[in-house]
Amino acid sequence: MIVYTHARELLEKDLIEQEKIDQENAQQEQEQAQAQQTEDQTSEQQQGK
Repeated sequence: MIVYTHARELLEKDLIEQEKIDQENAQQEQEQAQAQQTEDQTSEQQQGK
């Protein structure tokens, strides 16, 4: 029973770590998408002039 409990704690810890990594990656992707959108808008404005 102790081994099972310890293994479960380790799995939960790994899941929490993975969620943090996933959130960081999602945030980075969102920031990159926003930067690309801003760059695209700037490019369109310059071409329109």
